[in-house]
Amino acid sequence: MTRQDYIDAVCVGEPFDKPTYDDDAGTWDLYFEESPNEHHPYFDEAELICVSFDSQAEADEAYAHYTQSTKG
Repeated sequence: MTRQDYIDAVCVGEPFDKPTYDDDAGTWDLYFEESPNEHHPYFDEAELICVSFDSQAEADEAYAHYTQSTKG
């Protein structure tokens, strides 16, 4: 499963902010709202999901992909 497949399966909407670097993990992270799904049957309140990328370029590409579809 690719990161895009994962995001499409368990996240909704666009990232909350541009990618941020996690010094401890050495990854670039995007935060999304969790979508209602079969793996979270007691969905009372949406959680934040962090999706990590190995490089800034990968994170920037995902950010652009998920923010362009909501513009204009």
